[in-house]
Amino acid sequence: MAELVVRDYKRIPEPGYPNSSKEDVWDTYLHFFLVAYHLKDYIVNDETLGIEKAEVNNFIENNDDMKLLQAIVTGFKHLKANRNHISYDIGSLAWDDGSPKPSPEIGYEERNFLLTEDGKYLLCENGKKIRLESDSKKVHPRILAIRVLAAWNKFFKEKDINVGFVI
Repeated sequence: MAELVVRDYKRIPEPGYPNSSKEDVWDTYLHFFLVAYHLKDYIVNDETLGIEKAEVNNFIENNDDMKLLQAIVTGFKHLKANRNHISYDIGSLAWDDGSPKPSPEIGYEERNFLLTEDGKYLLCENGKKIRLESDSKKVHPRILAIRVLAAWNKFFKEKDINVGFVI
């Protein structure tokens, strides 16, 4: 699976995307993100590694880039899903034609909720959590891809797994 992640990363077209359509570029990024995120399932299910699901989930929850990856993959893969554990809302997978080199960008915002002093969520009458507004952010998918590979490398090193991605 790690080898597939590498192959998918290498398939991402060169910046400027001279020989690729917008759809081809997004398809390549989204496939990379799906495979890079679901590497977690292989790690958890490889009994020779002895890594528990909670350890991998903790790694994802404590890394902003992995949480953003989780939001992209969950939104892309599932038409309906329980997103209560997702930290970001993906606003758009867009194409920025206004920059010197047109390129893809991911628009997102953090999901923040209003808490009371005791740390419980403040709820509306209908039982939904009151959400705070947050600023929209953007990231180029290539930057996110590199950060995801770097995050996995750090995880592998901490868990003494003899594999890593050359970035």
